[in-house]
Amino acid sequence: MKLNSRLFISLVFALLLINILSAQEIKVKVGEVKDSRTTGEFFAELEVQLIFIGDILENAKSLKCILNTAVDETERDLIKDSERVSEFTDIDADSPGRTTIPVKLKNPSRKSMTVKEISGEVEIYNPKKDANSIVTVKNFAKSSGKELSEKVLKDSDIHVSVLTADQYQEISEKKKADVDTSGLLGQMINALAGMFGNMSSTNPNNIILKVVDVNSNIIDIEFLDQSGKKIPHWGKMNMDDIVIYDFENKLPENAQLRFYLRTDKSLKVIPFVIKDIDLP
Repeated sequence: MKLNSRLFISLVFALLLINILSAQEIKVKVGEVKDSRTTGEFFAELEVQLIFIGDILENAKSLKCILNTAVDETERDLIKDSERVSEFTDIDADSPGRTTIPVKLKNPSRKSMTVKEISGEVEIYNPKKDANSIVTVKNFAKSSGKELSEKVLKDSDIHVSVLTADQYQEISEKKKADVDTSGLLGQMINALAGMFGNMSSTNPNNIILKVVDVNSNIIDIEFLDQSGKKIPHWGKMNMDDIVIYDFENKLPENAQLRFYLRTDKSLKVIPFVIKDIDLP
């Protein structure tokens, strides 16, 4: 019995040590708190900026926040179902090891002075942990009008087709002339017409993607020049599986398309809890 007791104590100590080390991987602090308590339907919400800090973020690309609990001191549930899971937020290269995620909640009770608890999980994405989490398509414009053939994409049940603004214009003209435009390109044109009506032209710098991601494995999509430098886009519009990216200049012919994929090795999930947040 004495040996068993010692073994039990050792196991408990080991588990406690693991939990302590895990907790030290990332810390959570509260930034700005915006409380807009109102009886109206509009602009009524509580926004709490959660600041995640830790060495584990220095080599990561992005992270997202998943809420499990958010209650005020009256135990009112503050979680909005639409805001329970945040989008992945890129880590600021100028602030390695530190990222802020704004969490939007319901209004607390008028008599509440604090948010009693916000808890959940932070999901950290580090594609450097798994080579299969990054897929780069060189000279992707040459594949315009066809589905990309990269094996990793197909193995992940991801189907991506590219349409340039020039191709869109060409096919639109054919449709006006009652020329048969069935097939993949025709499907993309019809989908675009559903988004914006029968628009006569697009921005010549647009890149249009049809993305069917069956298992929601795509975390991010980037455009790169030949040297691998990121080409930022001004904005993007999406509806269903069509995404339109708008660029300041026309992309070079040798531009690259990069996909960041969710894999078991590239993701790490760490629980967090923060209590007694003062309301303004």
